Amino acid sequence: MSEQLRGLAFGSGFAGQGHAEAMRYHGIEVVGMVSRTEER
Repeated sequence: MSEQLRGLAFGSGFAGQGHAEAMRYHGIEVVGMVSRTEER
């Protein structure tokens, strides 16, 4: 039985967006992103 991997990106700036894209590329479902500031 194979389960879908899910990930959470900490940070929503340039690096966080890159990490989220990399996770999606490798088949990981991005379920959320968090940031220190509400604006991001």
